[in-house]
Amino acid sequence: LGSSTSADVGDPVIAIGNALGLDETQPTVSVGIVSAKGRNLQTGGAQLEDLLQTDAAINSGNSGGPLLNAQGEVIGINTAIIDPSRAQNIGFSIPVEQAQEVLEIVLSGEGKPFIGISFRANSPELASNYGLATDQGLIVLSVLPTSPAEAGGLQVGDIIVEINGVEVTDEAGLTAAIDATPIGESLALTIVRGRRSGTVTVAVAER
Repeated sequence: LGSSTSADVGDPVIAIGNALGLDETQPTVSVGIVSAKGRNLQTGGAQLEDLLQTDAAINSGNSGGPLLNAQGEVIGINTAIIDPSRAQNIGFSIPVEQAQEVLEIVLSGEGKPFIGISFRANSPELASNYGLATDQGLIVLSVLPTSPAEAGGLQVGDIIVEINGVEVTDEAGLTAAIDATPIGESLALTIVRGRRSGTVTVAVAER
């Protein structure tokens, strides 16, 4: 295993996986570079953060395969691509450090804290384009059915502006707050819904 933090934009990388299920005995190998670091992405109802972006070809079947550096060390786990109808050669890998953290959680028998939403940072551009009441906070993009977020009353389109009374400015702030909250305890989320604001209480569950 290598380190994603030591990888620089422009470094050569190799993606390995069973692309399109062509041959389980002979994986597909593609090459490219690290195109960007620290990308955030919502996919499949999940919020993925601090991803490595690469132009190495990643297709269906590559997910779960390694992204290697020039020394053959694993620096990421291939996980997603941008819709090919929108762009080409934009793929993403989870940093190997995140994969190691998840592995440790799985081996310990403990679950990962979650509330069941995907979200993105608000901005003046978004607020202007969609007529939002604020250009701050995080916009809720999806709420998983039967999740703690749904039980707590969060809705798609809500804007989370504070967590436990502390202003939230980016995706990492909410993710860190969820991860730091023990299973079964709750987060007080101050939200803006339409032109009104209020607070919802969301319990943190185990995923």
